[in-house]
Amino acid sequence: MKALSLFTVLLGCALLSSTAFAQRGASFTDRVPGPAEPITGAVKAKALPVMLDKELVQNVYAAPGYVTYLEFPKNAIFKRVDVGSEVMLDVKVDNENKALVLAPLVLQGHTNMTVVIDDVPYVFEVYIRTQGELNQRITYTTKKSAEEALRFGPPLKPSVMDTEKYIKLVETYGRVQQPLPEHERMLYKDVGKVYTWNNSLVYLSDAFALPNDNLIVLRLARRNVGTKGEYLNIKQVGVYVANTPFPSTQATQLNPLLYPGQMEKMYIFIQGYNLLADNDWSVMLPPSSQDIAVTQGNNNVQR
Repeated sequence: MKALSLFTVLLGCALLSSTAFAQRGASFTDRVPGPAEPITGAVKAKALPVMLDKELVQNVYAAPGYVTYLEFPKNAIFKRVDVGSEVMLDVKVDNENKALVLAPLVLQGHTNMTVVIDDVPYVFEVYIRTQGELNQRITYTTKKSAEEALRFGPPLKPSVMDTEKYIKLVETYGRVQQPLPEHERMLYKDVGKVYTWNNSLVYLSDAFALPNDNLIVLRLARRNVGTKGEYLNIKQVGVYVANTPFPSTQATQLNPLLYPGQMEKMYIFIQGYNLLADNDWSVMLPPSSQDIAVTQGNNNVQR
């Protein structure tokens, strides 16, 4: 009962930590049925690699008397490995196989570990316990390695693109308890750029990539903060990666005409260029009324 109580407290702390930071690492999938069973020698191997994210804390479960093997991409370069409590956990770096070997030194407890791979730090929480399921082997991949292994689909005609399907995938990405298979293959970037156009604010919110469909979906929003109606057609908006323009394959919006205080969402689809969500995205808006007035004024002066 005492061991069970300790485990319950530890598990509760883990859940509270995950909730407090609104972070839930991809490896946090273990669910311990009650009553908790003693750990056995059964190996729990994950079928798919876990995608590392520097914004998420990965949770690993280890047990005394066992080693936990963490595999990383073969082209990964370990810059450093820091363990919060070296008296609780022994970590050996296997550079030949690009792996870390974790061996607990205590019966219960948890500590953190930071692994710097290719100059990017990733944070892990290692929970040591004697009951429940055990990660004896986890295979990780990084965003860079995943992108290098992508196989892009062929270019498609605009007429065969199901824009409603892609908008649904974008709007439900990260917001459903049971992700769709397409969600697992999507890549995401929070762009977060804001443009001022006439009396409107135009937000380039985020970028989504569906490599199998060779498709990029840019999600934008526009708010009229002025005192009169304004018209902006999404097809007038140009798309750039750094300084390189890319033509939109399709574009859609709720309503080009916005009255004061109204807001709309807009979507731009770019297909067939082998682009990634992590590219340096920006948009070019059409000339505003102020720009046109300045141009006309200069022309009058020249005449």
